[in-house]
Amino acid sequence: MSGYDAGAPTVAVLRAAVREAMGTRSVREVAAEIGISHTGLRGFLNGATPHDHTRRKIERWLARSYGAADIRETAPRYAAMPGRDTYELARAAFLAVVARLGPDAAERAGPRLDALLRELFTEAGREPPPWLD
Repeated sequence: MSGYDAGAPTVAVLRAAVREAMGTRSVREVAAEIGISHTGLRGFLNGATPHDHTRRKIERWLARSYGAADIRETAPRYAAMPGRDTYELARAAFLAVVARLGPDAAERAGPRLDALLRELFTEAGREPPPWLD
């Protein structure tokens, strides 16, 4: 997955988020919602690294599945501690929404979101976390 955005959530975070979002639904049902095969989803859940196009479908599905409040409530259950993993998932959801504005919208919005978070930490008198660089 060398062509993928370095600021995107880790595969482990996506995998945990998919498991959480699936709840008690079947792999076939969720795979159909995502737009991938059930064997592809099963492989991903069992540790396979998804192709870039599959990963984008998973991220878009997660963005549709979770609202902002849901992400805040759910992320701590699968991210070891609030921080980089939580931010990466929220960032992926944000960029999935922004991508609908045009082909380069997400590319332009990602750095702005990162800058905003750094600014908010600074305004609060706190050092921005090192993973934000």
